[in-house]
Amino acid sequence: MAGKDRKTIEKNYPGAEVDEGGRFKPLPPADDDAKLLVCEYPSLGVIRLDYDYPPALGDIDHPGSFYYDVFYRVVPGLTFGMCQKGEMPDEIKQRFIDAIKWLDAQGVAGITSDCGFFMNFQDLARTVTDKPVFMSSLCQLPAVVCAYAAHEHIALFTANGESLKPMRDLIKKECGVDPEESRFIRLPRRAWLRGGGEWRSRRRRLCHAAHRPTRKGDSRQIRRHGKANSRHPV
Repeated sequence: MAGKDRKTIEKNYPGAEVDEGGRFKPLPPADDDAKLLVCEYPSLGVIRLDYDYPPALGDIDHPGSFYYDVFYRVVPGLTFGMCQKGEMPDEIKQRFIDAIKWLDAQGVAGITSDCGFFMNFQDLARTVTDKPVFMSSLCQLPAVVCAYAAHEHIALFTANGESLKPMRDLIKKECGVDPEESRFIRLPRRAWLRGGGEWRSRRRRLCHAAHRPTRKGDSRQIRRHGKANSRHPV
C-alpha cells in the first residue's frame, strides 16, 4: 500500500490502522467498560412449539442450519393451534414468559421462533426482554416492501392463508404494512412442494405431533456444539 494512500486514510479516519493490503485493523476496546460490549461471537435463541418432528438441514429447528450457537426452548403445552389463534391459557403464557427469560439468561443476541404465527406474541415477548425480538418471518416485511417497487408482487407463504386474515391489524401495527394490499399474494405452503400427496402426508404427521400430549413442566434445549438434548423444568 502506498504511503500516500495510508496517510489519506489516517487523515480521514483518525485512530484507524491499516495493514499492507489496505484493510482496516480491528481496534481494541478503549477501556474495561468497552470490553463488556464486545461479544466473541453471536448466538440465537429460538422459542419452539410443543411438537416433535425430524427437522431437515436448513430448517430453523435443525441446529446444524447455523454457523453459530443456537439455544432452543420448548414451551410445554403450546400448540400450533394456540399460536395460530394468538391465545394462550394463563399457565401456558407464564411458561412462554419463562422461556423468553431463560433464553435471555443464556446471553443470546436475539430471539425468534419456529412458527410464523408467533407474530401474535411479538408484543408479549418484547415486554419480557430488551434483546431484539423477531418472533416471525413477517417481521422482515418492512425491509422486503422497501426493496421492491409498488407495482411488484410479493408472495406470503403460509400454512393457512385464512388464518393470516385476522392478523391484518396486528401486521399493520407491527410492520406498517397492509397484507391485504393487492401487491401481496398469499400462497399455501403446499405450493413449495411438488406433488400434493407428499405435502398432505407430511402435513398430517406434523399435525398429529402438534397435538401429542406432553409431560407437564418439561422443556427441551439444544446447543449446537454441546450436542445436548436434555430436559429442564420450567
